[in-house]
Amino acid sequence: MCSIEQNDSDLVASWANNTVLLCAVNNSVYESVTVSQLQSNIFAQLIHKQTNIPNNVNISAQIEPDFWVNPNNSPVLEVKTKQFGLNFKHTCWLKNGAGMCARFPRIIGISQNQCSQSKELYQRYLTQSE
Repeated sequence: MCSIEQNDSDLVASWANNTVLLCAVNNSVYESVTVSQLQSNIFAQLIHKQTNIPNNVNISAQIEPDFWVNPNNSPVLEVKTKQFGLNFKHTCWLKNGAGMCARFPRIIGISQNQCSQSKELYQRYLTQSE
């Protein structure tokens, strides 16, 4: 049983079916890296949509959202996740083609904190229970 982890993520993209794409920040190159997708319609009115990918977002070609959100202008969402894993679709702490992902994420609110750094999430991944 894995412990429940909590992190703060930027919302950077969305689909028409209310699925949102969440990111963490990689401060070494100042870019947002993808962590998870989840469904939620409660934040649709809070975001400023744009059609092009923000230049500070590192995203896999496998992800094609309906619109983008600049992480500099997006709300920071407080997210609980069951565990962290590896996935070839996400770009957080990318090693050998696989990035970290948040498994079974749930939005629990809007955070007043800054977005989590990819290094913090990687440390949680390394120390989580089996």
